[in-house]
Amino acid sequence: MKDGTLDQLAVELRFAWRQLVARPGTTAIALAVLALGIGSGTAVFSVVDGVVLSPLPYPQPERLLHVTLVDVEQRNELPVAPPAYLLWSADSRRTVEGVAALTSNGMDLVGAAEPEHVEAAAVGHRFFDVMGVRPAHGRGFLADEDRAGGAPVVVLSHALWSGRFGGEPSLAGRTVRLGGVAHAVVGVMPADFDFPAGSDVWVPLGPVIEGMEDVWGALFLDAVVRLRPGVAAEEARAELASVLAAVPDAARWEPVLTPLRERLVGDVRAPLLLLLGAVALVLVVACANVGGLLLARAAGRGRELSLRAALGAGRGRLAMGLLAESVLLAAAAGALGVGAAVLALDAVVTLAPGDLPRGAEIAVDARVLAFGLGATLLTGLVAGALPAVRVRPDVAGALREGEGQTAGRAAGRTRTLLVTGQVAVTVVLLAGAALLGRSFLRLMSQDVGFDARGVAAVELDLPGHAYPDDASLLRAYGELRDAAARIPGVEEAALTRNLPLAGRRLGAPVRREDVDASAGATHVSATPGYLELMRTTVVRGRSFTEADVAEGRPVAVLSESLARSLFGPVDPVGRSVTTMFGNESMEVVGVVRDVRHASPGTEPGPVLYRPLSHWTSRGVHVVVRSSLPPGMLLPALRQAVRSVDPQQAIVEVVTLDTLLSRTVARPRFYAALLASFAGVALLLSMLGFHALLASFVHQRQREIGIRMALGASAGRVRRMVVGRGLALTAAGLVAGMAGVLALHRVVEGLLFGVGSTDVPTLAAVVVLTLATGAAAAYPVARRATRTDPAEVMRG
Repeated sequence: MKDGTLDQLAVELRFAWRQLVARPGTTAIALAVLALGIGSGTAVFSVVDGVVLSPLPYPQPERLLHVTLVDVEQRNELPVAPPAYLLWSADSRRTVEGVAALTSNGMDLVGAAEPEHVEAAAVGHRFFDVMGVRPAHGRGFLADEDRAGGAPVVVLSHALWSGRFGGEPSLAGRTVRLGGVAHAVVGVMPADFDFPAGSDVWVPLGPVIEGMEDVWGALFLDAVVRLRPGVAAEEARAELASVLAAVPDAARWEPVLTPLRERLVGDVRAPLLLLLGAVALVLVVACANVGGLLLARAAGRGRELSLRAALGAGRGRLAMGLLAESVLLAAAAGALGVGAAVLALDAVVTLAPGDLPRGAEIAVDARVLAFGLGATLLTGLVAGALPAVRVRPDVAGALREGEGQTAGRAAGRTRTLLVTGQVAVTVVLLAGAALLGRSFLRLMSQDVGFDARGVAAVELDLPGHAYPDDASLLRAYGELRDAAARIPGVEEAALTRNLPLAGRRLGAPVRREDVDASAGATHVSATPGYLELMRTTVVRGRSFTEADVAEGRPVAVLSESLARSLFGPVDPVGRSVTTMFGNESMEVVGVVRDVRHASPGTEPGPVLYRPLSHWTSRGVHVVVRSSLPPGMLLPALRQAVRSVDPQQAIVEVVTLDTLLSRTVARPRFYAALLASFAGVALLLSMLGFHALLASFVHQRQREIGIRMALGASAGRVRRMVVGRGLALTAAGLVAGMAGVLALHRVVEGLLFGVGSTDVPTLAAVVVLTLATGAAAAYPVARRATRTDPAEVMRG
């Protein structure tokens, strides 16, 4: 760029600054509009970038693949069985550098401080090498430690090490008690390592899968492989498949390899990208709004621009000045917007659902700042492009007319198109927000099959060293239930394994004994009274009772869907079923309503209920129903557990209402954000709409005065102005609805119980848009009726 051009640019920037300062009201509005668009865009991009776009924080993450198994007959995708992992990792492979397997479970950490439940990941000794991450202190696991009978060792997370153990760098002689067993601390991971997400400690996998070398039905391991350089995923899949094909028991399984990042992100990619698209539309509305303001200002500066043209300023020089003004506006708005995004990021992350993958990686980094800078520059250029392009100085005509009326009329037509476009974009956002909101309401209104109101639960993982056999577990069950029942205000108490909405489900096939029929089902074991406490209705027969437990009768209760799957129209009460757990014959004593175990949005699946005394578990929930407020009930429930065993670590104390809220956290988050973006777009559109109608009235002020002088009533003038506004609104509404229909597949997968073209929802959007247009037009119409015909005629 030549020095002369730089000098001209500097002059135009100084002049643009004076123009902005001279009109503080308009400048403040433009700044607020642009800052809102840039700030919201930067904040949402930081979430999308941290979760979806940025690479995983491991060396060469593109070479990391997640492995699952698919049943070639049923085509259902499942985790990996221990024998498959052992076969793949037995020898060096041509296509993969290593295979890592892992499974997560809770363990009690007992020491000088209060007992604590920690998330433990059992991993193979090659795990840290496959992930490409070494411990910050110490080492990983040795092969001899990763086997049955190996020395109990543990690697700690950086958060646990620095919090509970003071962050001492020396590991020599350090031990911790996990599950009642002393484990030697051999390593501490870096602060940014969090895989699997939420892990507090890592222990060797070998002891966990002891005795499962040939158990192909135990499908519970996650597996990760690292490709060798230059190897394609399909080559690795073929090699792993050939290993399984050589084993008769594994012939039914085929491996499926998925990029690890894609597996971790899962089903949040589409809605987050949708939110980013919504923010882009808000930014478009903001640009159009500010572009209209600058265009109106440029039209009002017709005489000034024509004088500058008469003094020798070319069209390019005039366009440079107008662009300089918009770029200065955008730069200031960008600084405000990005600053606000940085301050608001913690709030956005706090509002995000707790199970949002890679949530810890959300931050304002160089990529996010680059996005903010790019959005700022693009916004400045787009907002200033229209007035710059519209610069057509007519020296003689403009000077003769005084204000350049032709330019003003041309600018008015362009502003009309801008406002119509804003309305169209707003309609698209409103429709998306309304559909997601209606979907969320449908989700929350689903009958889950139980009554969550007033129900609270404490989750426990009873350690094997304290409760080594069924007799000790049964004794603990009775003591825990009695302690919970003694809490003042508690009406009912029970224990269960597999509490609905808790996120942990155990399933296995159930077989009908008299004919060859089976069905997969979720297994729930509970103490008598549990179904009554949950208000799960018995539709046939009865629930199991204390008498069943006392007599040792193997009984079961089926959900309606399981009863249909196994028995069809035949009454199942009095007949027998068996499961793979002990293969014990159980008499069916009742059928209960279906329960949505995972979330209100999932279909209720088959469930088998049986007494907890017949199928014991260390992982249980103590459940109570009470009229006490959660603030009183939850601490009392925690204390009741402590009264039974002061050394018992507590996983969580929570109400079922809270669990229900967690299961719908994602759709609520998406609906709330999209609704806020739609609200911002609606507000901006109203501002632009109001300004355009005010300009329309100003341009036709003489005509309005003449009409009133000739007898036109105030009501007729108001109808004329409001009619003009509704015509513009209708034009934008038609364009917006066309966009909604064109984009209906984008939101289809995010909806529950509502179609993407749901007529009542779209009708409500139409009514809201027209009402908003009328509300924005009416104040302008009232001001128009205050026109003094005599003053207009004199002017």
